[in-house]
Amino acid sequence: MTTRNAHTLHTLLAAALTLVLAGPAMAQNDNSGNADSGSGGDGASQITEAQLQKFADAYGAVRAVRAQYAQKMRKDMLAAIKDSDLGLKEYRQISQQLKGNKELQKRLRTIAQQRAQQGQSGSQGGSGQQQ
Repeated sequence: MTTRNAHTLHTLLAAALTLVLAGPAMAQNDNSGNADSGSGGDGASQITEAQLQKFADAYGAVRAVRAQYAQKMRKDMLAAIKDSDLGLKEYRQISQQLKGNKELQKRLRTIAQQRAQQGQSGSQGGSGQQQ
């Protein structure tokens, strides 16, 4: 995998994690000045029909954005796998084996750390060449 592809894959994974993890947090933190934004209790009875309509609109838009980015992310991830000169079937097989194999996980971590160090030295004027 080239340094550019590795960087793209890392960026995509970070973005995906951010979207997945930040979505609920953003919803919890953006109270928009409403005192009753907590869950449970009587809060549901204080939500007006107009608020619920607006929420439905926003929720639909958020889902559309999420689907759009998920589709692009899948496409980019498949391209990254193809660019690494690895077939999708082979990639999936290795991924499955990684789930239960601690030794294989350790080997992968070592390679990933080496690649990260190479990427850092490459961005600081080093050659950045892959082994």
